[in-house]
Amino acid sequence: MGTASTNQPPIVRKADGYSKFDDYLKVGDYSNAKQFAMTSGGVNADGSARDLLWALEAGAVLLYAGDANTAVHVLDNAEKLMGDRDNSTLSGQYNYTTYDAIMDNSYTALAFFLVGNFSDARVEFNRVRDRQARAEEQFRKEKEKLDQSTQAAEKQPTNVNLAGTLQEALNSPQYKDEQAELQKYANYKPFINPFAGYLTGIFLVNSAESGDAEKARTEFVRVRDMVGKNPTIQADLALSETFKGDHKPRTWVIFEDGQAPILTENRITIPVPIIGTTNYASTITIAFPRMVFNPSAYQTLIVTAGSQRAQTYSVGSFESVAATEFQARLQGIVQRSVVEAAVKIGIQYGADQVKGIAGTLLKLGTAVVANVSSADTRSWTALPKDFQAARIDTPADGVIHVSAPNGQELGSVKVGADHSSIVYVKAVSPGGKISTQVFSLMH
Repeated sequence: MGTASTNQPPIVRKADGYSKFDDYLKVGDYSNAKQFAMTSGGVNADGSARDLLWALEAGAVLLYAGDANTAVHVLDNAEKLMGDRDNSTLSGQYNYTTYDAIMDNSYTALAFFLVGNFSDARVEFNRVRDRQARAEEQFRKEKEKLDQSTQAAEKQPTNVNLAGTLQEALNSPQYKDEQAELQKYANYKPFINPFAGYLTGIFLVNSAESGDAEKARTEFVRVRDMVGKNPTIQADLALSETFKGDHKPRTWVIFEDGQAPILTENRITIPVPIIGTTNYASTITIAFPRMVFNPSAYQTLIVTAGSQRAQTYSVGSFESVAATEFQARLQGIVQRSVVEAAVKIGIQYGADQVKGIAGTLLKLGTAVVANVSSADTRSWTALPKDFQAARIDTPADGVIHVSAPNGQELGSVKVGADHSSIVYVKAVSPGGKISTQVFSLMH
């Protein structure tokens, strides 16, 4: 077989209108970020929106800004837009991932915490479990459908060896390098987000309903098995195993650190085997996304309250969640691009042969390459790099202090002293303003 060309332009992020939004995120300006997202996506206060991705972005930053009521409407409508896309009643929308849908439900649950609606928060956590339970089967069906369409294309009289062309792409240095980079991060079970399970566990261990403590234990065990043992997870697991319904006031500090991976565009040029020929004069260039990972804002947070001192530990690396799913889907993305471009070449080759046009193979590559579409590099950029957590007993004065590992004070917040709470901290970059919200866990 031939070899893929390595003389490619540098990888660049697609100009998708997100730079201003990302700038707002990095400095912690969630007020302007939410306005930018809502304007860009035609997102209204009642939740209606023109654009699914901007609805997701808006829902997240509305939550960071403390506008829980609007966040509930926007995130709930985003869920409906996902359903419309699934049912093919909405074209041209963002091709959302499983982790997008899981985070939509998780953020909606948090927004319900803010407004004191715990019954609907439970519904969202149930949706998370359902999505994660169905995800692998849905992925299998998607792959099966793609393979069937590829096999159908191979049976058409296009004179193109699709299997050979796809193998050229999968053997390319660009594809192999990308898979190797993803492997550094893709260490979770596909389509499972441990943070969603951890948040569910916190909800359940603070519930008054019978059997919820045992359910919380199941969630914490699953998180431990994915993330590994650390003091936060071990303490919460122990709490779920010994919980007797005392509802002693406790405070969980959850930290969203940094920014989720973004997607850039990658391109490779590969030869196209034409059945019945002895050369590879024809080539195609395909574009596909590449995942790029961002740095932390702070490696950890230090939480103090009176004489208590705790450190946040990871309860779900979101970049690992994203990388694991992206790695699973990448071959299918490349496969679709190869089939689309190679079939165009085959059809053109067959048409020119019928017409008796000379030099067909020498002309085909340029004609088709000019029509190759850009890779879809859209992603939900308001999500974090990592989810971390710490837990302390709620102090009598309710005052919780948060600082960076170097001692830099990042702020303080007051929680209710007579019930459990979540202090939710968001920092996208070091030096940027942090967002702090308090979620009551009083049922």
